[in-house]
Amino acid sequence: MEAESCMTMPTETGISIPHFCELLASIDTVAHPTDGAEFLVSEPPAKSAIPIKVLSKARAGVKNSAIAVMFHGAVNQETRKLPVFYGDQVAKRYGETVTTIAIADPSLRLHKSLLSTWYAGDHEISTQSILRNLFASLDEVFNPSRLLFLGGSTGAHPALYHSREFKNGLCLLANPLPSISNYYEKSVQAYLSHCWPNKVSSDVIGRQVQDNIGTLYAESHHNTVIVLQNSTDPHMCGQVLPFVKNLRDHRKSLFVSEYFENCIGHNYPSDRWMHWVSAAINSAEVDTMAIAKIAAELRMATANNGNNKDRKPTFSTRDIQIADQIANQLN
Repeated sequence: MEAESCMTMPTETGISIPHFCELLASIDTVAHPTDGAEFLVSEPPAKSAIPIKVLSKARAGVKNSAIAVMFHGAVNQETRKLPVFYGDQVAKRYGETVTTIAIADPSLRLHKSLLSTWYAGDHEISTQSILRNLFASLDEVFNPSRLLFLGGSTGAHPALYHSREFKNGLCLLANPLPSISNYYEKSVQAYLSHCWPNKVSSDVIGRQVQDNIGTLYAESHHNTVIVLQNSTDPHMCGQVLPFVKNLRDHRKSLFVSEYFENCIGHNYPSDRWMHWVSAAINSAEVDTMAIAKIAAELRMATANNGNNKDRKPTFSTRDIQIADQIANQLN
């Protein structure tokens, strides 16, 4: 059966987390991501709700199938209508074996000028708390083989925050921005003024909402983290490298920085991203080296149209120079 959609419900307070899990369990299949069921999920005393869309549902015969949670990055509300759900490409390719759940940031609703609100919540809804409870329930109810948290840019902030406590959690990131306060001041001030009116920054950032995720990872993390980085991203030195230095358990973390001639700045090539997503899904175990090997094989297979699979990868002088610069930053 197809689960009921709750986006048209008469109130904005949403359904409970247990009810959402019941409805998710009742979905047999999703023919196409555009046909996915949409829900509003919340917990009291919130006055608003989190939009969630089930983009794919693993078929019944797949035991302990993986769950992929998708977070979007910045949203230009002049060109895109809310809510925004990210993850169609993953759902289309792996929908039969992976349950794909896209989550939209509810705080963007508060003003059309907002680009990012980090899934950090606002004066009407404690988004971080509700999502934390949601993911704990999904893990308990469905017992997935792995919980995949995928996000890029500001969408990496919630992916890192919520995946940290899961031993079966795999957090795959592209150009992550793990700190709110270390982002553009104009964007941070817009978030504060529209989402937390009549409050000063010191009362919100780092107190009511988690700010720098790197401080949490410096203490510990149970999940596995893979950071994919465009070496020409202007945020790399200020945001990414300080976070990477906090990853203490190198058996459960991997940092991959590359130079892309045709993809400069705060962007990441979609084909390379999908190589890593495919590897994260298809790897027999949640192991960074195993996943990296599969991603490299997919990259070479794509580059060579499936031929010369034994050819060794080559590195340009520019690649080596960038690697040296990164190593100096981390030391």
